[in-house]
Amino acid sequence: MTEYAYNGNIKIHTSKKVYKLENAPISVKIGSFLKMALFGWLIGLIPVGIYHGLDYYFDFEAGWLWYAQFVVIALFLWVGIDGLFKNKVTRCPYCERDMGRSTNSDLTNRDKQKVQCERCYELLIIDNGSMRAFTKEDTKPDQRFEAPVFENSIWPPECIACGDPITHREELKAERFNGELLVLGLASTSSGSISNIPYCDKHRKVVSLKIKADGKLWVSFPDFEMFKRFLTINTVRKILVFKQ
Repeated sequence: MTEYAYNGNIKIHTSKKVYKLENAPISVKIGSFLKMALFGWLIGLIPVGIYHGLDYYFDFEAGWLWYAQFVVIALFLWVGIDGLFKNKVTRCPYCERDMGRSTNSDLTNRDKQKVQCERCYELLIIDNGSMRAFTKEDTKPDQRFEAPVFENSIWPPECIACGDPITHREELKAERFNGELLVLGLASTSSGSISNIPYCDKHRKVVSLKIKADGKLWVSFPDFEMFKRFLTINTVRKILVFKQ
């Protein structure tokens, strides 16, 4: 695991607030269950589509694919039912946003689970039934930390890795093949790039870039405090979405 000794001037903030996890209201639990049921039905259509495609184009009947849809649906329903008993809600210790109430972010009381706030993008961790700030002591070897590329993202006036004076700047590019709906003939490719990433003469290509399935561009950092410094200087955190 590479250590990045920091010599710069950016001071990072770690929230001291701790919020208990509480049982989610019934409306949240029902919404989460319906989401899993919908996902199960949609994903269950994939083996059905393959079944009909093989039958239509090759006159080949793979009966197990027809029954596979019911297995998929049953698995998602089981996860949904499990969530009825486990779903929790709380607040972000940084921005006070409600967490766990959105159907996009199911929250359970799994100890040491890492969570990222969907508003401020700070990292959090579930610790003994409570939500607190993720700290350097919670990191694991070779763990990476991701932050979205914001509109008008700011890079520090120093090496992103160590804080030494800047000697050069680099550009990163990322591409993603969107093959999730390939079975329906709807695959596409996304690409994006960021520039002016500052480095000293000792560092280069420390951070990396990726595009997620929702079209959002994310920067990946090999060091937690490096990730925190990026968030600290980007006080306006409106995420940038690349159109596919």
